Amino acid sequence: MRQLPEQAQIKIAAQRDEIIRYRATRNIASPVTADCVISQMSFGFWTNMFSRRYQQLLWNGKAVRVVFPNSPGNTTTADIYRKLGKVREIRNRVAHHEVIFTKDPETRYRDLIELCAWLNPDLGHFVETTSHFDTVFAARPQPNEAG
Repeated sequence: MRQLPEQAQIKIAAQRDEIIRYRATRNIASPVTADCVISQMSFGFWTNMFSRRYQQLLWNGKAVRVVFPNSPGNTTTADIYRKLGKVREIRNRVAHHEVIFTKDPETRYRDLIELCAWLNPDLGHFVETTSHFDTVFAARPQPNEAG
């Protein structure tokens, strides 16, 4: 059986411990399942799972097509890592109320929709049709042409 590197195992164990502590403070008795821990891992953790470091361990063979069954046949983990990284970067900027207009938000939004559609076309459609990105982006401040 393949094992994740120690650093990844430590992050997973820390997340599990955090969930256990949270549940203890709220008297939640249900067990902490693997699904629960997986769903609480950070976007950065999942992005890093597509880095070169995990290429041989996780992504040899047809694993990319299992995770992203609707991606183009020539999609590589490097493609996914690059798109996830760019989406994560702009997500972090938004979360910290930083300027995003120099980070090509339209392309990042298309990357997000594309990644979702690679997972499941219905998910891509749902995100695209429920998002307010186009309205918000159209209302963005425009450069002052006068100076």
